[in-house]
Amino acid sequence: MYSADLTAAFNLLHKEKLVEIMLRMGLPGYLFKIIHNYFSDRTGYVQIGNSRSCVLDIKTGCVQGSILGPVLFNLYTSELKSIVSPCSMVSYADDTYVIWEGETSGALCRQLSDTMNAHFEWLGMIGMKCNLEKTELIVFGHDRIEVDLKEFGVKIQSKDSMKILGILVDSNLKWESQVNKISARARSFVFSLRYLRKFLTLQEIENVFKAQIIPTFTYGAPSWSNHLSYQLRARLRSAYFFLLRAIIRDYNRRLNRSGMLGVMGLESIDTILFKRTSVFLFSLVYNLQPTNICFKLLSKCYHNDRTPDKLYFSDTSRGKKGKLCITNQAKNITEQWDFDWLTLSKESFKTKLREQCSSVLV
Repeated sequence: MYSADLTAAFNLLHKEKLVEIMLRMGLPGYLFKIIHNYFSDRTGYVQIGNSRSCVLDIKTGCVQGSILGPVLFNLYTSELKSIVSPCSMVSYADDTYVIWEGETSGALCRQLSDTMNAHFEWLGMIGMKCNLEKTELIVFGHDRIEVDLKEFGVKIQSKDSMKILGILVDSNLKWESQVNKISARARSFVFSLRYLRKFLTLQEIENVFKAQIIPTFTYGAPSWSNHLSYQLRARLRSAYFFLLRAIIRDYNRRLNRSGMLGVMGLESIDTILFKRTSVFLFSLVYNLQPTNICFKLLSKCYHNDRTPDKLYFSDTSRGKKGKLCITNQAKNITEQWDFDWLTLSKESFKTKLREQCSSVLV
């Protein structure tokens, strides 16, 4: 899998090319006339203090931070799928990840070289600029490879991990890099929390902990938290309680972990991760979105007449690949829900889950 790092992506959108793409897509004429007007006669200036630059015409780019911005950018790059076909592609605004499969490293390098050359040439045709030095490549289940992009005079070496929307993914899918990143962030918070503790009450520092620290530990948790080994999960717990001990100032280690949670009025990191992953899984079933994941998930579920308000998921743990299957993860999670959940609303499910976790330490 490789990612294409675009330089100033939203600022390089050309309205004429966007209108051409919309015409090829068969969108109605009044729509691209509105879009063309939206991009026309735009000006801007820079002001620092009381000093203001001259007014300049803005001929390219779409407004970042607007609702329409990502939609227009998606339209602008909508033809990329046909350029990199037949590989898989996952995009989120200007973040694009292209996935190839190959039997040998030699075949994979050739296929990747052809695809990446076509990809980057196409970006140049639509006015986008790709930063080849920041383009990342990762190989799953194989040794490192090197892709030679002769047309651009660059060689791209695969890495052991890649950051995808803020989550570090290892080439062996063990998530060690993600846990190491969280542990390092936790250590960096210690000084700030100790300093704040001088001026804030325990209740106030608890609010800071919930707002700043817990999101660091749980970001993207449904993707990685159920795949951690015992050692990595223990490392995550240690980082979590290391911060709690610093806040409570229990330097002599008089309190055990349960005592620290009681003083702070917090849940364990295992309980928090379980709740986040449970709500995510329930949302998949409840909203049937995203469709492709729901299809994989629900294709291996079955119903039991004795418990009509539950779904059961088949065990697909045969082999290493099966253990990572989302249906097997769903089976492990739903078996821990000790209540009927199929007919509940999302808010009712959260209430039931909260009641369960408050009575039983997960």
